[in-house]
Amino acid sequence: MQDSFLIPALDFSSLDEIEKVIGELSSRINIYKVGMQSFFATHGKVVELLKKNQKQVFLDLKLNDIPNTIEFAVTELIKKYEPRYLSLFCGDISAINKARNQIEKMNSSTKLISITRLTSDEQKSFTTNEVISITKEKIEAGSHGIVCSGLETQAIRDEFGDEIVIINPGVRLPQDSLDDQKRVVTPSQALLAGANHIVVGRPIMQAKNKQQAVDRFIENWQSS
Repeated sequence: MQDSFLIPALDFSSLDEIEKVIGELSSRINIYKVGMQSFFATHGKVVELLKKNQKQVFLDLKLNDIPNTIEFAVTELIKKYEPRYLSLFCGDISAINKARNQIEKMNSSTKLISITRLTSDEQKSFTTNEVISITKEKIEAGSHGIVCSGLETQAIRDEFGDEIVIINPGVRLPQDSLDDQKRVVTPSQALLAGANHIVVGRPIMQAKNKQQAVDRFIENWQSS
C-alpha cells in the first residue's frame, strides 16, 4: 500500500543506494524528499530516477537568494523536474512573490513550501506566535504551505485553516534516537495536529529493514 502522508528523506550520495531504497519501498511509498546532499551528489539525477519510477518529489533545497535569482532558479527547476513541492528559505518575501508569479505563468502544479523554524532549533529560542507570524508572512507572499515542527502545527492549522500545506520534519517513534532534532512529535501526533505530511530520514534510512521501519511509522499514525 502506498501512502503519501509519509515522505522518506533520501539523504544519500550514491545513486545506486538510492535506487535500491526506491525499489525496496516501491509498494509503500509514492513521494520522497530530495535534499541538498542527494541532489548535488547525483547532479540532479536522483530526481530523474524518481520520475522514471513514477514517484513524486519534495525538492527540499531551501532556496534563498535575491528575488531575481530565486525567480530564475525556480523556473529552471520546474522546467526540468516539475517537483510536487519545492522549498524556499527566503528572508526577502518579494522573492517568494516572484517565485509564485512565475509558477502561475508556467501553469505549474508545483507547490512552494516555505521553511519557518528548523526542528533542530531549541524551543526556548522563539515562541509559537513567532512561527505563526512567519507563516502569515510567507503565505501572504505566495507560499502554498510551510515546513514547521509538529509542536506548532495545531496552532498554525487553527489560524490558517485547511488551505495551506503543512509538512512536519523532526518526527520520531518513542523508541527512536532524536539525533540532532530538538522539537519532535510522533506520526500520530503530527496527523492529529493537522499535518499533511511527515518527513522521516534516519529512522528509516538507517534501518536494516526499511520496509518494517516504514510500516512502523504508518501503523503509528493510523492508530490515531
